[in-house]
Amino acid sequence: MIQIRNIKQPTYSTSQREIKSGNTMMLFNMIRDNMPISRVNLSRNCPLAVSTVSSLVENLLEKNWIVEKDTVSTSGKGRHAIMLEVNAQMGYVVTVELLSRRYICTVYDICLHKISGIDIKNTIYDSNHIITSILTLMKSSKLDIEKLLGIHLIFPGIIDKVSGDLISSTVFPDIEILNRHLAIQLKSHFPKVDVQISNNGTIIAFKEFALGKGLSALPLLSVNIDEAIFGGIVTSNENSNMTFCFPVEIGHSIINYRGERCLCGNRGCMETLCTTPVLFRKLNESAHMNLTYSELFGSEINVDTMHLVAKELESGNREVEKVIQSYTETLCSALLSTINLLGIQSVHIGGDLAILGKPFLEMLKTTFAASFSPLIGTGNIHFDLFNSDYEDVRQAATMMSLDNIFRE
Repeated sequence: MIQIRNIKQPTYSTSQREIKSGNTMMLFNMIRDNMPISRVNLSRNCPLAVSTVSSLVENLLEKNWIVEKDTVSTSGKGRHAIMLEVNAQMGYVVTVELLSRRYICTVYDICLHKISGIDIKNTIYDSNHIITSILTLMKSSKLDIEKLLGIHLIFPGIIDKVSGDLISSTVFPDIEILNRHLAIQLKSHFPKVDVQISNNGTIIAFKEFALGKGLSALPLLSVNIDEAIFGGIVTSNENSNMTFCFPVEIGHSIINYRGERCLCGNRGCMETLCTTPVLFRKLNESAHMNLTYSELFGSEINVDTMHLVAKELESGNREVEKVIQSYTETLCSALLSTINLLGIQSVHIGGDLAILGKPFLEMLKTTFAASFSPLIGTGNIHFDLFNSDYEDVRQAATMMSLDNIFRE
């Protein structure tokens, strides 16, 4: 995750300020995730002292981040509790998802509700074009541009950790990245707005960290598989009881060093063996299907094609089952090295591949249990599929922006 902001003079109260902003962010997220919620229930579920919760709530109310709603009756003696909610109209965050020859601009309020979005196709990444799209989106949704709090660029590639410049991507050629300084130029045009840029793996890791805590054994590997492969790890430190998330470039782990040349320059990467276009090609060759698909990252036609494959798999098409079984064995082999390296206990798979649903998940579980043996841990790896809707990724990017705004 890269933040692009104006340089500020350092202060001597950084530690206390960071503690307060972190507590405020945590409290705000709790209210947003559980609203409407009373002060009493908020204090019961928050690890902070009651006095701290009360002080932070009053601060959020004063700044209009949250509001008090109509009272509701409580059990017992007919008392009424004042409920707290996030003020959804306080501000907005725009995500800009960079795909192959297109980008998707989406605006969310601070409650993570999608307001509107536009899909700009057959274009290159030009800051002026993106700025115009953001302004058009805000205007068409009748939103005050002064309430734009954050812009989050989502880039499927390598980002300069200092400048935020786009370095390269293996999912589309460099010729499509004519403007590498998008984040800096957006910050220049929107100086009061928090501008961030993250790669897909970072956001996938954060999504699993924010939405999946406590639901699966850690460490957890989350892998998004479609025209490219991105991954994230969620792990924890038992001594400090802290949870961490970070991206992992699993798509370019080498499975067969004599294999097909990958766009990254190496041979036999996971992306040469396990992307969805690879699966479609094998289904056309071996299962005699006539699938239409695209190699372009973010291609909409591939979603429809995967639904057709899922239907054939569900119906028990033996030829399709045979191809997907072979693909699943390759996928398990590709995942094994990361599982062994980090002692992974849970694997979540998303992207277009997750459209295959329960039949594929059962095949994946059975294949891994029968043919593969992790070197670390119990050997009982928990597999699951997660939502293949990219809306989750955009919402996670919005959450990342809001978290960063509260750290200011």
